[in-house]
Amino acid sequence: MAIAVGRLNKACAGLADKVLARWAAQQAISVLLDTTATGSINFAVAGISVTAHALAEVGRAIRDGKIPVTLHRDANMSYDPQTNIMNFDSPNLTTTKDRGGLIHEATHAVFDLAGFRKLLKMESEQAAYIAQCIYLRKNDSRFQDGKKVKSDGSVGGIISAAAFPLADKIIAGGTLDAADLKKLRTGILKSGFYEGITEKKYKWVTFDGV
Repeated sequence: MAIAVGRLNKACAGLADKVLARWAAQQAISVLLDTTATGSINFAVAGISVTAHALAEVGRAIRDGKIPVTLHRDANMSYDPQTNIMNFDSPNLTTTKDRGGLIHEATHAVFDLAGFRKLLKMESEQAAYIAQCIYLRKNDSRFQDGKKVKSDGSVGGIISAAAFPLADKIIAGGTLDAADLKKLRTGILKSGFYEGITEKKYKWVTFDGV
């Protein structure tokens, strides 16, 4: 009986730790998305606007539990528009990789929160990388001298080499044109991260609302 009670207490303690970690992640995310750190994010892709206000709405949806947060040690950071779940491997968001990744995934959630229905996956990824690079350029001193950064937070990368000039153009008050987005599209296709993104089966993503 004592062994069973001990196991139950351990299980309850483990569950409490998970709940606390998830709560910490929710708070950290909502604070990051609802600050002036995202203030320079204001652009449009395919007629769809991505703004600091829209990201703040995502932060509030996460804080209020409309967008659930799951924590898995070995999971990649991601947002699933079908389940409305945001996946993280850590609740801390203390690194450039984590914070930039949050902005990227929160951009996908912006589309879902607005209920844009079907959108080309390429356009969704273009918008997410542009927002991520704007955030990094404005909030990480390592990238304020023109350096590039991979999607994992390290210097370099085909996608970032294409996305950072677009981010810089927006920060300078410019708007994106078809030629800008074509360069980013080329970078995304060459990266190898998104195999099949232009094939019919994987071409579209459905944002059905939160």
